[in-house]
Amino acid sequence: AQPLMTPDHEVYWVRAESRPTTDDIFVASISGSASVYAMRWDGTNNSWGDQIITGAGVRNAQKESFDITFEQASGDAFLLWGDGAKNLRYRQFTSAWDSSDTTVYTLPDVILWLVAAHYPQATGSRFAIGMLIKNKTFEFDVWNGSGWEGRPTAIIAKTEKQRGIDVAFESDTGKAVYIFNQDASPSQMSWRTWDSVDG
Repeated sequence: AQPLMTPDHEVYWVRAESRPTTDDIFVASISGSASVYAMRWDGTNNSWGDQIITGAGVRNAQKESFDITFEQASGDAFLLWGDGAKNLRYRQFTSAWDSSDTTVYTLPDVILWLVAAHYPQATGSRFAIGMLIKNKTFEFDVWNGSGWEGRPTAIIAKTEKQRGIDVAFESDTGKAVYIFNQDASPSQMSWRTWDSVDG
């Protein structure tokens, strides 16, 4: 094993995702001190680079409140996470990472769990995110290639202690499908969808 960056504490969570347009792999991690790190594997040159630590960390290092996803067409990477002040934040990578965090909006409570998936069509630029926040509600949103669609009505979760949510896209239609465990029917899975026509 070869060491890479040296975080401020042992690493609690790691995410790795393949860039759809190249042989790059993006890796993000959360340390025990709640710091958020990211770096890029350059598959052409077989080397690591573009290592960053974000300006704001997460609230709770014990929860997986971050993810990495992409715009399929451009190959731009997005590092998304919830900070300790109830904000959804991101950094975008084009040919380099943004120099600072971007705050999307403030939520009713801190993000404890976050999932993301991108639309895999060659011309696609959308990705969807799902969040479970501390007040036991699921939040949802979609990046449309130039901005955020806006959150629909939140859904109450059975518990905030486990993730209980994920999202994926239908390959041809561009419809995002969320699957989650809501409080109204905790013994079964529930679902909702998003598409570019009906939202």
